[in-house]
Amino acid sequence: MQLSLTTEYRIDSAESYLRRLCRHFSHKVLVTLEEGSGRVEFPFGSCQLNASDSQLAMEATALSEPQLQKTIEVIVNHLQRFTKDEAVGQLQWQ
Repeated sequence: MQLSLTTEYRIDSAESYLRRLCRHFSHKVLVTLEEGSGRVEFPFGSCQLNASDSQLAMEATALSEPQLQKTIEVIVNHLQRFTKDEAVGQLQWQ
C-alpha cells in the first residue's frame, strides 16, 4: 500500500520552479514534464508537481513512512535552495 502526503506552496512563477526542479532531477532519475505538471521518480518514492500562476501543489508517495519522509525531504531541500525561502521547510504536508 502506498502512502502519500500533499502540500501547496504559494509562489509567483510556480511553473518556472516546477520546470527547474524537473530539469535538475532529470539528470539522475526518471522525470516526466508537461505543461503545468511534472513527476519525479526517485528510487525511494515519487513526487507529483502541479503548477498554477501562484501555487505549486506537490504530492509525495512512497511504500513506507521513512521513504515518504525522504521523498519530502529531497523535494523540500531542493525547492528551498532554488527559491532561497526558508519557509519552504515549514510547509504543512497532509
